Amino acid sequence: MDRSMYLTSDSYLLTVSANWLFFLMETVAVIRDAILSASLQLLIDRLVSLDLLKYASSGQVLAELLKWESMLKKIDAVLDDAEEKQMTNQLVKIWLNDLRDLAYDVEDIIDEFSIEALRHKLEVEPVARAGKNDKNNSTVDWGRRKYQRSKFASGEIDENLSGKKFFIVLDDVWNESYEDWTLFYGPLEAGALGSKIIVTTRNQGVSSMMGTVPTYTLNELSYNDCRSVFTEHALGTKEFDAQLNLEEIEGFLQQPKERKPTKHLGHEYFDDLLSRSFFQQSGGSKPRYVMHHLVSDLAQSITGEICYNLDDALEGAKSYAKVRHSSFTCHYYDNKPRFEVIGKMRSLRTFLAVPISSSPYHLHYLSGSVLNDMVPELKLLRVLSLTGYNLVELPNSIGTLKLLRYLNLSYTNIRKLPESLSELFNLQTLRLRRCMRLVRLPEGIGSLINLQYLDITDTISLQEMPPHMGNLTNLCMLSKFIVGTGIGYGIIELMKLSHLQGQLHISGLQNVASIIEADLAHLKEKKGLMN
Repeated sequence: MDRSMYLTSDSYLLTVSANWLFFLMETVAVIRDAILSASLQLLIDRLVSLDLLKYASSGQVLAELLKWESMLKKIDAVLDDAEEKQMTNQLVKIWLNDLRDLAYDVEDIIDEFSIEALRHKLEVEPVARAGKNDKNNSTVDWGRRKYQRSKFASGEIDENLSGKKFFIVLDDVWNESYEDWTLFYGPLEAGALGSKIIVTTRNQGVSSMMGTVPTYTLNELSYNDCRSVFTEHALGTKEFDAQLNLEEIEGFLQQPKERKPTKHLGHEYFDDLLSRSFFQQSGGSKPRYVMHHLVSDLAQSITGEICYNLDDALEGAKSYAKVRHSSFTCHYYDNKPRFEVIGKMRSLRTFLAVPISSSPYHLHYLSGSVLNDMVPELKLLRVLSLTGYNLVELPNSIGTLKLLRYLNLSYTNIRKLPESLSELFNLQTLRLRRCMRLVRLPEGIGSLINLQYLDITDTISLQEMPPHMGNLTNLCMLSKFIVGTGIGYGIIELMKLSHLQGQLHISGLQNVASIIEADLAHLKEKKGLMN
């Protein structure tokens, strides 16, 4: 090649490189500032949310929330001007970085406040807190567990009720065994005067066996009475003829603003980024995607010191206190010294393990002391993924991660989950795919009313579902349901799970008592389920 041509080509390359670097810097600034501006607007919206204001009934708390709202609006008003000046004014740039940290801190406080608001709502409006109420419900469900009989025989019930007034309702009783009723009734005689037991049954033999007071027979409601109850309680009026026609009623019962499912929205975002070449498809039988190194550099420039890879050394100018997200590649054996630095990341939101091998048969080993020491320190954690580790159990301290939204324990040897998991009211995703040694889920999982995804695919050792799964009305994915017997375990628990999508494998169908009970599950109405 001619010397002059080479110089020209080289100069051209240098010019292109310089232009690309300038473009990269401009893009970094624009994206970072757009994210910050959007974060502030989101915080403002959350501060004035109805649920939060309703909970903040205290005059002082409400005034503080409104003060925050005013402050954030003022900051947002000058943000555009500050974003332009940061390119030339270092102090403005520092101010914007501090503002980003403030936004994170305010969001942490709002999240914690929201959790307390939700907890308060659950206490004021009880929704079958399975973890606590189940102990009472199980005493009448004799056919389910043998040890319940032993509690009556051992005198434990006698001791708890001695001298106390109680009111017990036994609903839809069919047991005609005199021996069982004698065993049940004996310890209850220790209660205080005025205690009551009401038994409802469709079996004449049961009512005859009780024989303490005359049986009260409930007659069927007349047609007019049924219509009156329906119109007053379901439609909010006492005039049936003045109501809407059936077609209009069906439209009224639909959600006024049908929100797009989070999963669909996520797919749209991903497809949009894919179309803009942010991701590239890699080889292999399954569709996998990688990020171009230039886009990766861009992402690292935007995230700055808030993201940290455990395999990299943190630069001296960066602070562990500012790290919000951390990922790492699993070693075949990970011990405590590798994770000591995590204790310095008190603001950490994401702790993401990336297995070396995608095969479920190549497990990585994690020292038992790692989680015991680490979990109590990460109070602000939202995402915890330990997939691929040879974990057998989780520490009880997992229940202290009140802000946790995503927990992935797939491809582990976990056998059971601690009951403290039922206190994670913010949890939206629980992934337990191919946990082949998992024998049971927490009894109180019905309390996790924000749960949207419960992946228990290939959990071959799981023999029963926890009670009151029907409380999880936000569930979009439930890969498996095992029909049990007794209140809270039947197929009717699927009735209210109207958002289910994808595949649902149902076993234990021999426990479905009748066609009517099966029909009440409303499986035909769940259009998102695959055949």
